[in-house]
This record gives sequence, C-alpha cells and structure tokens, in this order.
Amino acid sequence: MQSETIQKQNFRDYLQKEFIRRCQDNPKYSLRAFAKQLHISHATLSHILRGKRPLTGQTILYLAKELELHPKQLERFYIPQGRTNPKIMGKLKFSPIEIDTFDTISDWYYDAILELTKVKQFKPEPKWIAKVLGIPTQQVRSSIKKLERLKLLKIDQNGKWLDQSPFNTTIKNDFTTTAFRKLQKQVLEKASRALEEVPYEKRDQSSVTLPIYAEDLSKAKKIIRDFRRKLCSSLKRKDTSPTDVYQLSVSFYPLTQLQENR
Repeated sequence: MQSETIQKQNFRDYLQKEFIRRCQDNPKYSLRAFAKQLHISHATLSHILRGKRPLTGQTILYLAKELELHPKQLERFYIPQGRTNPKIMGKLKFSPIEIDTFDTISDWYYDAILELTKVKQFKPEPKWIAKVLGIPTQQVRSSIKKLERLKLLKIDQNGKWLDQSPFNTTIKNDFTTTAFRKLQKQVLEKASRALEEVPYEKRDQSSVTLPIYAEDLSKAKKIIRDFRRKLCSSLKRKDTSPTDVYQLSVSFYPLTQLQENR
C-alpha cells in the first residue's frame, strides 16, 4: 500500500499547486476566488488545503469536475481506503472507451474532422486535414484512431471516409457536463479569434440584449435548439457536397442576478 501511495498523486497537493499557479498568473487572485470557482465555501477549501478536513472520494470527484480535469488525470490520484464507498470508487475509474468519448466531446476538432469528410475538396490525408484545421498532424492521426474506435468514423475498403455520427454520448454522467463545458470554452475562444482573423464577409457574429421572464428560460432553450437543427437541415444540398466547415455558437446567459436578490 505504501508503494501505491508514492506512485499516485495526492489530490490535496494538486489543489495547493493549482492555487499557487493561479496566484502566479494573477497576483490579485485569492483563496476566496478559488473557492468561488470551485463552488464551495471559503472555510471548507481552507480546511482542505491545510489538511484539517479529510478528502473523500466523493469530494475529490466533485472538485475534479469543477476543475475540469480529464478522467485520465483523476485516476492518478490516491484515494485513502475507508474514506469512500464502492459506488464512488466506481466513478473514479474509467475504461479506454469512456476516456476516448470524453475527448471527442470536449475537443472541437473531432467534430470538425467528421464534418470535413463531407466537403467537396476533402483529402483523406492527415497532413492535409492538419493544414486545413490548423492543428498538428500527430493530433489528427490520434483523433482519427479514436473516432474509429468509437465507430464514429468508418474507412471502407476503398479508402472512403464515412461519418457515422450522430451518436449519444455515454461517458459517466458526472463528467459529461465537464466535457461539454471544456468544448464550449474552446468554441468561444475560437469565436473571439475569428473576430480578429476572419474577414467580415465570411462570418456573422452578433448579439442581442433582452429582458425575459425567468420561467421562460426552458422555452428560450428549445427555440435555440430548434433553430440549430433547422439551420443544419436547411443548408444541406442533395446534389452537391459542401465547400467549407463552419462553427455556430449561440450563447444565451443572464447579465443580471435579480432572482438571487429578491
């Protein structure tokens, strides 16, 4: 058991190093700000970092999601026996397929590769794909293997690439949200760069500010979801292949906290 403790990383040490890293990046960063981002109380986080509060598997699982850790990272941490139950321990172990699925959900270029197979100029060559998407060739090769393992991409005997999605994402529910959150951060970052790098005539980025009834939020989400599906459907052509791959990002979020201040 002693050797296992040495091989595995202590989660409390990781938290302390992560807090120090954030403080180095931003001298004004505080323990209170770290606690707020982790959605726990300042006092609880302080006790955890000082070793006055034990770290259970359930606590580690919760904080790992808030830190947006990759499932593979989570498996490296040492979990003291007797401080968690079998159900939680099961959530701390991931199969290779679940890890692959997390990756395909959380990184933008997996969907981009699948959609690229439908473009008229598509070349089934990792170097060509890497150049078009602006990512390393090795990253493309690794992504292709994962897509094939998950049966999202099929390369037939003639070398033709076939997109086998859509699919239902089925990694453990605890980390599905983490994966989507990571993806949306990447999408927003790419949208921000597009404002500076892509000519206006080749993009459309706009926003609207509006007052709503809080109880109508689910209705707004449905309208946005239906719009996305209708847009995808309406832009398809039967007799020809597309020429480019675009990314649509719709962000709808509150600017006020009136409900909390009632």
